[in-house]
Amino acid sequence: MQRLLVLGLLMIGFGGSNGFSTIVNGGDRGILVASVPNNPESAADCPGDVIGWYQPGTLTCTSNITEVQTATTIVRVVPQTIYTKKAGTFTANVCIENVEGLDGVELYLLFDPTKIALIGSPTIGNAITSEFERTLGTGCFRLVAGNLNSSFIGTGTIAINAIFQSLVDDPTSKIEIGTESSFRSIVTGKIPYAAFACQISQYSLSSFVLSYPIDVYAGRPFTIRVTAKDQSNNTLKDYQVPVTVNPNLGTITCSSLNFMNGIAIATITRFEAKTIILTIFDPQASISAKTGSITVRYVGDFGGSNGKEPDQKMTIDDIMLFIQYWRTQDPRGDLGGNVISGTPPYIISTPDGKVGIEDLLIFIQMWRWSNKKKGLELGSLVPKVVLSPSRVEAEKGKRFYVEARITDGSSLVGCGLGIRYDPSKIKPVSVEEGDYFKEGFPFKYEVKEGIIKIDDAGSNIEDGVSGSGLVTKIEFEVLTEDPTSKIEIVAQDSLLLGVEGIRNYTAEAIQVEPAGPAYSALFQSVPNPAREGVWIPYQLAEGAEVEIRVYNILGQVVKNIEIGYKPKRFYKALQQDGAARWDLTNDSNQRVANGLYFYQLKAGRFSDTKSLAISR
Repeated sequence: MQRLLVLGLLMIGFGGSNGFSTIVNGGDRGILVASVPNNPESAADCPGDVIGWYQPGTLTCTSNITEVQTATTIVRVVPQTIYTKKAGTFTANVCIENVEGLDGVELYLLFDPTKIALIGSPTIGNAITSEFERTLGTGCFRLVAGNLNSSFIGTGTIAINAIFQSLVDDPTSKIEIGTESSFRSIVTGKIPYAAFACQISQYSLSSFVLSYPIDVYAGRPFTIRVTAKDQSNNTLKDYQVPVTVNPNLGTITCSSLNFMNGIAIATITRFEAKTIILTIFDPQASISAKTGSITVRYVGDFGGSNGKEPDQKMTIDDIMLFIQYWRTQDPRGDLGGNVISGTPPYIISTPDGKVGIEDLLIFIQMWRWSNKKKGLELGSLVPKVVLSPSRVEAEKGKRFYVEARITDGSSLVGCGLGIRYDPSKIKPVSVEEGDYFKEGFPFKYEVKEGIIKIDDAGSNIEDGVSGSGLVTKIEFEVLTEDPTSKIEIVAQDSLLLGVEGIRNYTAEAIQVEPAGPAYSALFQSVPNPAREGVWIPYQLAEGAEVEIRVYNILGQVVKNIEIGYKPKRFYKALQQDGAARWDLTNDSNQRVANGLYFYQLKAGRFSDTKSLAISR
């Protein structure tokens, strides 16, 4: 900014005190809700800065300054913030506050002449009675005035109606008050004072547009979006404005100091269930806007049969609406995902875009709270989720069934099962509902990335279902020659829901194996006669430890081949993990002689012997 050499303001009079801001950090630490620009989690750096903190159950947005000492007399350019564009005009005043006796001033008003121009010089205000001299220079306006009769006491204006015009698209700059001068009054002494400038920014804030939900849930955080617009109704982007929120009064106060461009977000929590209207107010721009009526309802309180009038309690109408939302995946039934905290009626949860067993868990908690239901005697049995049969022999192109059953259940309302399988080896063909939860919520399932996610629940949320029964029956098709894999319950995708909440349970997996032969057998070696090596095929009707011994015509063992455990299946020549291989060497790793040999296979209770010939 261009300035004259030495410019300033001298105030003359009697009395006054001195000292500038002294800051002592204060305020509790919680979840940050709102802050001043460039000052997110530290002490405020000037009087009036606001930092808001959320503590469980409360929300406060108060000054983070616990001790402030400020000069008694303050001189400031008003307004303190101006938003303008090229060719825009605005008016500024110079005010004085808390003066004990003002006799005269020599006022220097400094500005950047490359960005703004003074097109209408100010006149003296009510704190001064006579004007002695005024001078307009490059980037400076000088006013000398005084009081001829008596000193001015209190708060008033020194100069009013200084009219400026912005010269460029970005007029960001300051209008300041000079602080040094060689001027001397006939009255001795100076009045100590603090001076505050006017900040000029690029846009003129003219309106707020509030975006808010029609209704919100008590206890769940919700967001109000505040979009600032300029005088031409253009939305200003990338704007982060400090916002303070007082939910008890239903107001949002928006401070536009250091206004840039964009949007503001205010997050409000822990409202009581009622109807509220929120007001946003910017004290700098002296504008405000109000939301429409926002209904704060308890989670799961969908209202009556029309779903529009919450009554702050859970009734059969809410159950019927929730079943409808479950069936149609209506987002109104999305009460939260698998991360849930808080206690009724203030359950904190984050919607996940789906309506499933986690939402039913929240609904049941709210139902029992609303209807003041007490706990049930659940007994000592731990429910089980059993996949059967425990082992499946599968053959490529064929199909098999797997059942998921609940045993030893007590007071169960629903279940969410994640059943994992290997999609490279088998695929689900059909998923059917069982009869455990016979009547109630529609049966739902989803197949994705090797997991079948099943949600099933009954409508009896008072007492639940007890005993054992079938939850689902799944048909799989085998895709490969070797389908060896597991079908199992995935803990992180599964839960068993009882009347009193999530229940512990145990689960068992299914082993899928290739279809095996009906009997064990040893087959003729290949090739026969052998020259470089030989394959020895066989099949097992049951899994066992397998070993092969090779004898010469004298009955002497020339080779021991330890194969290890092999499951029930065919072991054919030239297949991976197929027939046994003999390289025609003895246990000393020497080539055996040509002639007739015998090979014997032992596998559990099975044993058989065959002959082979070796020739060069």
